Amino acid sequence: LPMLITVAEEGARNKTEGIKMATRTIKTRLQIVGDQEYRDKLKKASTELTEQKSKLKQLTEEYKNNQNSQEALSKKVEQLKSVQEAQRKVVEAAKEGVKNAGLEQAKYANRVEEARGKIQEARKELADLNTSTEEGAARQAELNGEIKKYEEELAEAGRKQEAAAAGVADWEMKQSRAQTALNRTGAQLKEYERYLGEAEKSVSGCAGSIDQYGKKVKEASEKQEKFGREVEKSETGVDSLAAALAASGLSRTIEEIADALME
Repeated sequence: LPMLITVAEEGARNKTEGIKMATRTIKTRLQIVGDQEYRDKLKKASTELTEQKSKLKQLTEEYKNNQNSQEALSKKVEQLKSVQEAQRKVVEAAKEGVKNAGLEQAKYANRVEEARGKIQEARKELADLNTSTEEGAARQAELNGEIKKYEEELAEAGRKQEAAAAGVADWEMKQSRAQTALNRTGAQLKEYERYLGEAEKSVSGCAGSIDQYGKKVKEASEKQEKFGREVEKSETGVDSLAAALAASGLSRTIEEIADALME
């Protein structure tokens, strides 16, 4: 008896796993018809984008000590344009994926409504049917069979509609991320075009808004000013402490005490 129970349980588990696997297969295969084509296109565009970003990094490394020179800025602007073009391809691939998934979602939504309509019609006819006759009884069996078939169609269409909706959400997220990255690159490109314009007009052939390491001059200046304020504040504190010590009766002068504290 225990052996029979074990076999039965194993059979039930196998059946459950089989149903799960079949469900995953249906979802994967019918989540979005033609989805793989768009995913392949997105992958190709993403690979190209990765290559262009890598070239941009190499360029930054090549000119790491003179990033504000006209030559460095000119090459960076051109490479940013290449990155931007690759990002546009990623955005377009994602848009096509969204459109395709949306069409599939709408198609299965229509099938859901069609199946529901057929079920309602069959049930209405069944309710009005006179089953006391042999002909009525035969029609009753036909209608029950039709209702069962339509209910299966409804369930399948519902699953596919849900899967397609998930596909739409996934593609929309990919499109949103790609568009954000594209916008960011566009802003960066405008900034470096401005730097290039400065370098072209400069006698030194270098942009004035950034230093040779690519840091904004204003930011560097602000950091220096902040450091200066901190040093000044520190010196003021030392002077105050020295004055207090001198007032307490120490024989050394304020200047000597301050110098000793600063060492």
